[in-house]
Amino acid sequence: MARAARERSEQEREWHRCDATGSCLPAYALGLRAAVLVLILLAAACGGDEPAPATSDTAETAGMDDGHDHDGDDADAHGHDHDHGPVGEPTRYDADVADAVQTITVEAVDGDPVGGVQRVEVDLGSVVALIVASDTAEEVHVHGYDILRAVSAGHPAHFAFTAAIPGVFEVEFEGSGHLLLQLEIS
Repeated sequence: MARAARERSEQEREWHRCDATGSCLPAYALGLRAAVLVLILLAAACGGDEPAPATSDTAETAGMDDGHDHDGDDADAHGHDHDHGPVGEPTRYDADVADAVQTITVEAVDGDPVGGVQRVEVDLGSVVALIVASDTAEEVHVHGYDILRAVSAGHPAHFAFTAAIPGVFEVEFEGSGHLLLQLEIS
């Protein structure tokens, strides 16, 4: 009987590994623990900085009620609670202007679009080009896509992106908060 207990004890030691704290686990569990740790570290390293695409629940109002007063009263107090990259930084939505199936042109004078703010329909998944001309230096911001491009007198912003997120999105001057256009992507 004592021999059977001793053999069982030796067999348990082979099947279990103990760490410095005295915790014992089956040998396979230590390998599993290491594999989980490696996966967690890989996931953290691959996380990236880009925000997840908006869902249809959030995209419908993306940029529409963002606390901005677009009638010009808050021209000097245009704060943001969202983040985007620096002007001209590539985004995952960028596309070649030559691939655009639709080109939208906006001319702004004194920060406001000539002819007023338009709402333009865009086909979901299509490549759309925007040309924004302005008599003042500003930054054109496409909400929801976090595209930010510079514009100044004589140097229009001309860029294209893939309309991959459905909803209604504002295009505005970042500095002043003046609304230029609304894109209805569906």
